[in-house]
Amino acid sequence: GPNNVTLTVYDESNNSDWCVSVVTVLYAVDPLPAADPQSQVICDDSPTSLDLTSNIPGTTWTWTVNASSEISGASDDDSGTLSSITQVLHNSDLSAHYVIYNVIPRVYGECNLERITAEVWVNPEPEIRVSAGDDLICNLGSTVISVANPHGEVRDQWMYDLVVEADPGIGGYTPSGTYTSPTNLTETLTNSN
Repeated sequence: GPNNVTLTVYDESNNSDWCVSVVTVLYAVDPLPAADPQSQVICDDSPTSLDLTSNIPGTTWTWTVNASSEISGASDDDSGTLSSITQVLHNSDLSAHYVIYNVIPRVYGECNLERITAEVWVNPEPEIRVSAGDDLICNLGSTVISVANPHGEVRDQWMYDLVVEADPGIGGYTPSGTYTSPTNLTETLTNSN
């Protein structure tokens, strides 16, 4: 890109004059540095998986991290020896938090390119709370089973698998399946036995 260069000239009597010239450096190949993916969502205690790529062979990478106090496991790297960011991140909170990786690509061993960033959201450890209103009901009796997500904000889709194991002859229950939001299950159960 454009670079300001100061040119100074001297004559035999040591008189001098100077000017600033803009020298534009063009690469034989556009480097196009990138972090792939640029944004990622992971679960608590899972590794990041960010590949750092460039069109110029031998590109080296260094990075710094900005992370909230609830996230641990993210660290800077100034070695220039890695071409991917693989770090196990832990979230100690009940809401999702993110880490920003500020990556500096370096080409030809001398030229730093513009910083690129990658964002990693870390969801809290998955948790679900289930409670039933009644332990014992009569035939055609109703009960409410409460399904709750104790977390604050999470990224991507919160979901849970419901597995129902009923004795023979019992009917009227919500079928097993995958559900995407916490809800109260109102069950009116029958017993044909």
